[in-house]
Amino acid sequence: MLGKKKTRRKCVIHYPTIKTLLHAVEKLRQLYPEDHIHVVSRSALEDAVSAAKFAATFTRESCKEKKLVAAATLFYELVTRHPLSDGNKRLATVVLAAFLKKNSLKTPWPGRVWKVAVHVATGEWDIERTKRWLERIQHE
Repeated sequence: MLGKKKTRRKCVIHYPTIKTLLHAVEKLRQLYPEDHIHVVSRSALEDAVSAAKFAATFTRESCKEKKLVAAATLFYELVTRHPLSDGNKRLATVVLAAFLKKNSLKTPWPGRVWKVAVHVATGEWDIERTKRWLERIQHE
């Protein structure tokens, strides 16, 4: 009799669609009309999501770790690629919260996320540092 073959459960990660990202941009425009927020590069939005998918795909960790890698990468890319004329950190903050919630992970307080966005924007934090911060949040 042959032993049972181990099957790995598939890791399902919910990523934002371009439509969802554009909707978030529209909400930011409504909240901050004086900032004249608009999409400068739609491809930068798409590339941020693609980078997150790529990073998670090639992470040989648990599903939770894959989600954290994807979240950190998505957040980092939205801040640094500058897809918007203004409001990139605000967009990254909102998208990170939605991504974490949709993927059943703990969501940090928005003020903390904003501080991290500033660290990323100034080059003080990279994706790995952002991921470690998200990991700590999961254990609080």
